[in-house]
Amino acid sequence: MRYGDLGGRGRVYDEAGNPILLKSEVVKGKADLRFGVYRTLLSSKPFILDFYEGAVYLTDRRILGIRKPDPKAAALARLSYTADMDVLDTADRMKLILEKGGFEYFSVDFGEITKVRKYRLYGAVEIIAPDSKTGRELKVGIAPEKKFRALFGDDRYELWLETYRGNK
Repeated sequence: MRYGDLGGRGRVYDEAGNPILLKSEVVKGKADLRFGVYRTLLSSKPFILDFYEGAVYLTDRRILGIRKPDPKAAALARLSYTADMDVLDTADRMKLILEKGGFEYFSVDFGEITKVRKYRLYGAVEIIAPDSKTGRELKVGIAPEKKFRALFGDDRYELWLETYRGNK
């Protein structure tokens, strides 16, 4: 899994925030969904990318999320689970990314996924895959699950979910 902001310009997304596709890769669908990238919630700083709305693309090889940074939405999302100076750091980082014309992104190849969890209570899906830099486990939360399901189509979604529900 890859994630970040300015480092993805020209590799993951273009100047307008559209995905840069791999050779012979095809976009199967796009939806505006909430997403966040995080470590275990028990760590001191769990969220890498805060949980708010952006464009999620489904291709024949991967799931890709791209969004314009929103300092207010990120700060509000961060306040929902912490009440420290980290909120101000997050808002400042977002403003810097905006000034430089960057976007936040995540990209997870289907082959990297180790597990998928569906949370009915929250209406969300959690995708677990290793960080491409460190190899440590990262999670991508995507909601609402109904809109995410629509990207695949019901039959293909259930097949995809069953494939990754247990450990490989």
